[in-house]
Amino acid sequence: MRLAAERLVRAFAGTPSRVGLVLFSGPRNSTTLRACSRGAQPGEPTPRMEQDCKIQWVSHLTDDMDGLAQKVQGLTYPRGTSLTSSALATAAAEMSQGRADAGPVVIVISDGRVMSPKLTRQAATFVKDRARLLWVPVSTYAKISDLKEWVSKPVRENVVRVKGFDKLKMPEAVSEIVSRVCPLVA
Repeated sequence: MRLAAERLVRAFAGTPSRVGLVLFSGPRNSTTLRACSRGAQPGEPTPRMEQDCKIQWVSHLTDDMDGLAQKVQGLTYPRGTSLTSSALATAAAEMSQGRADAGPVVIVISDGRVMSPKLTRQAATFVKDRARLLWVPVSTYAKISDLKEWVSKPVRENVVRVKGFDKLKMPEAVSEIVSRVCPLVA
């Protein structure tokens, strides 16, 4: 995953693009999952996004692709569940920081398993109000029927299926993602 993310970031070097990166996983227990998804209940501590929810800003929007690629090289996967809805909400919040003349795009690269399809659908709708949403399911577990609801239309332009993480790091997979985001960059 790191090599693919690094190649994806570097593909936008020398363009006017700005790239932000959120690394996400999710909490392992239901109490923390509930707090991360819906807020802490009275008497419960407020969850910390990075430590408890496993939603980490690697970089807010930047045009320093070399610097971001170096950060990507140092990442370790935060094992846990897949709190995709919170990662989407985090990315959507960043859209107000984008260039006024840019067409914002949010790319989700995931194994396809989400903790809550309902919350993911709601978060995806929130993202699509602000940006184009493209999904890269890296597995055979992804429910395409769900993805069709979550991604921007037309679906065929906003879903890039990759059969495994070994395939994701290949230049062809990265080129396909880039060409879907911006045909002029590819």
